[in-house]
Amino acid sequence: MKSVIIVGAGIAGLSSAICCASKGLKVCVLEQGLTAGGVSTSWDRKGYHFEGGIHWLVGSTRRIPHLHRRWKELGALRENNPISFHDPIYEYRCGDVRLTLWTDIERNIREMTAFSPDDSKAIRRFWADIRQARAMFCAPASAGDVLASIVRVPAFLLKFPGILSKTTSEYCSMFKSRHLQGLISSMVDPAQNAISLVYTMACYVAGDNGYPKGGSIGIVRNMLDRAKELGIEIRYRSKVDKVCVSDAKVRGVLCGGEFYPADEVIVASDTVKAVEQLFDRPIEEPWVKDLERFSDPQTCMFLSLGIEAPLKQYERSQRIELQKPVEIAGTRQQTLFTSIYHDSTGYAPEGCCAMTVIMFGDSYTFWKDAKKDGSYREKKAEVIRTIISELEACFPEIEGKVAVTDLATPLTYERYCGTHRGAWMSIWHKGDKPISIPGRCKSIKGLHFAGFRTLQSGGLPIAMGSGYRVAATIKAGK
Repeated sequence: MKSVIIVGAGIAGLSSAICCASKGLKVCVLEQGLTAGGVSTSWDRKGYHFEGGIHWLVGSTRRIPHLHRRWKELGALRENNPISFHDPIYEYRCGDVRLTLWTDIERNIREMTAFSPDDSKAIRRFWADIRQARAMFCAPASAGDVLASIVRVPAFLLKFPGILSKTTSEYCSMFKSRHLQGLISSMVDPAQNAISLVYTMACYVAGDNGYPKGGSIGIVRNMLDRAKELGIEIRYRSKVDKVCVSDAKVRGVLCGGEFYPADEVIVASDTVKAVEQLFDRPIEEPWVKDLERFSDPQTCMFLSLGIEAPLKQYERSQRIELQKPVEIAGTRQQTLFTSIYHDSTGYAPEGCCAMTVIMFGDSYTFWKDAKKDGSYREKKAEVIRTIISELEACFPEIEGKVAVTDLATPLTYERYCGTHRGAWMSIWHKGDKPISIPGRCKSIKGLHFAGFRTLQSGGLPIAMGSGYRVAATIKAGK
């Protein structure tokens, strides 16, 4: 039986493992950490559960059929984690201004036009883009959708280069109102290519992007159950030191001084780091240079708060636009991407809530320097105080009620997930054509790569899809 070793038990690694084992291959997964899931994870602190890996799942329904089918085949979506949908998608807040983003396009048009009549043309133009993108990327829900796609798909293809040439922030400058700009651009990191925004919004209005019960941990546990059913061996606390190659052929891996022989090796850890660290000789293929374009990571600081107040009067997902930007850890923060998990979700004790806040921006060097000079903990405490102060202006009920705090920095992700500069994913820069790193190495037989670095720009569907892609190239047999 052909043997496969997979480096990393994140979503990409588990996906490729399950696909390989389904074809009758012998699979062993080596994971450096204590748990599976990689960046798709969550954690518990003093009775609170903090969701750190998934906020919506593309492919949660049949409206994105190819992704949904794969999630089901991997066992990620089962009866034990039914999908819930949040409408509104989120609420935008800036001082006294309140705007809401819905899955209903016509409702959005009405409310946005009432708020800013001068933007009526831009509003209709934006939602026309979303309708066309929905026709392009999502399965039709009715015969009317099929007919509409005949017009909308070609129209979107004509617009695609223009959208690709802008960041999300630049794309949203079509609106005169800074608040409409903030409402729409805060769907994703404003530094990402505008295609990320348009695609995500199209999936929402199509009726996808639901939240599976149990979040990231629920998905990972289900995939681990499927792996167990297939006889996949997963070894934790097993950091791979080297991929062993001789005569241009993979022979296995060296892990903790022990040699693991294998016919095929799939590196499903961070490709940038793997290419730099796991091989005695550099891999000399054209795509290695493309990795330099992937080396600009999307990093963040992730603050978790356990609050002894229910906050049930607030929408679950919030975009808090600060009236004055604040400098935090060497980054300029304008928007706080905030989620509130009420006690009804099981993520907080009764009468309490869990809150998470994402702050995008590359703070890696700041935290690396703080670690070196011994001020890391002190500066983490300072960031926590600053953000709580900003949040208290929006949620006065939390003053004096914050019982638990936990701040993850890029160094946290680097330590636990082994990602380059502690990245979640990569920045897809404006004007860049989609990059796809070959899943199979041409110069080294039996060597493959999967993970969010291999396809632009990242996220769970990209990780899962890359694992599927690699497994498809490995043939069963001896």
